[in-house]
Amino acid sequence: NTIYLVEEFIDPVQEGRFVKYINNSSAKPLLMLLPNKEYVNTAYFLCFAQHVQYLKTGGIAYISDLQGSALGGGIFGEGNLNHDMFEEEHDCNKFCKYFGLEPFQKSDS
Repeated sequence: NTIYLVEEFIDPVQEGRFVKYINNSSAKPLLMLLPNKEYVNTAYFLCFAQHVQYLKTGGIAYISDLQGSALGGGIFGEGNLNHDMFEEEHDCNKFCKYFGLEPFQKSDS
């Protein structure tokens, strides 16, 4: 039962600089690594997309780090499974608000 993950090589000469917007194991954007406001805006939109995916799947799946994340089956490493913390870590942004998504209730810890 060997599983392989193949990722496409991004050629910076042909396709531009690789930018990582969101880490595997967190629902928060990597704002400190983004070079300008346009990239930050994209990061917020991707976080909004995660919020929608999480809601539409009943809290069992959302795209993370362009690799995917799903419960069970043993097809993803532990670094890609962060569902337990999604509601706690996700911070709603202007896209979530614009499309009427309700913020998650945060614990008081």
